[in-house]
Amino acid sequence: MFLLKRGRSEIGFIVSGTGLSRKQVTSCLIVLLQHSVATYFENRENGVLRVYYALNTSVLLRRPRIGLYLATIEERFGKMPGKIGSGFAANKI
Repeated sequence: MFLLKRGRSEIGFIVSGTGLSRKQVTSCLIVLLQHSVATYFENRENGVLRVYYALNTSVLLRRPRIGLYLATIEERFGKMPGKIGSGFAANKI
């Protein structure tokens, strides 16, 4: 839900903002990208390639198994992230 709140972000910013390890964030992003829930953008700045990730909310909310996803979030990360995810789904954010 970090990407939903903060918008387009680099992986380092996601790691520092969520408190998760880089490996956990990478694993989560891979799954989100595979399901087209997240997208990425590459941008070359001063000769350095930067990769930004963003959440595709329209794809997420059209998922028929959104309830299962929210239950899994709550099971793995606790009640608060589950409630936040449920609030987003209910309000179609």
